[in-house]
Amino acid sequence: QALLDASRLAAVHLLRARAGNDVERRARGELLRGLLDGRSAPDLVAARLGIDPLATVTVLGFALPDEAADELEADALADLAHVQCSAVSPNASVLVQARTLYVLLPVAGLPRQRLLQLAAAVVERTRTARHLELTGAVGATVPGLSQVMRSRADVDAVRGVLPAAALSNVGI
Repeated sequence: QALLDASRLAAVHLLRARAGNDVERRARGELLRGLLDGRSAPDLVAARLGIDPLATVTVLGFALPDEAADELEADALADLAHVQCSAVSPNASVLVQARTLYVLLPVAGLPRQRLLQLAAAVVERTRTARHLELTGAVGATVPGLSQVMRSRADVDAVRGVLPAAALSNVGI
């Protein structure tokens, strides 16, 4: 009985912690949405995201498969990508928009090959953990948040030309 009671208490604490993390991730995602769409001032968003507005950044993008159409699955994929990318860049932010999972990465000193490996790791982790296939793309590395829309445009362009059969590939 003591173990059962302890497990119920632990479950409540885990749900509270998860909800707090989810709220923070969503808030950062909304800031990222404004930045990627060009509606928000980079200086203001940078302060809220904890990123220098002149920091070198890259956008990663992942096309969500039909199986990830519901909000719960999309959130699970966003969490998975956030965990993977935060290990490399602690101030990474994620957003699901228009069936695409975007990741903003401050990448000072990270070589291009490492970014490609990170995107491939997200694709592979999604395959093994969620049994879903993602198409990944890595945008240009740009000098500052004011140019992040250029990196996003690269991601969208790569995703637009990759064939559906290339779901496990990561575009450059």
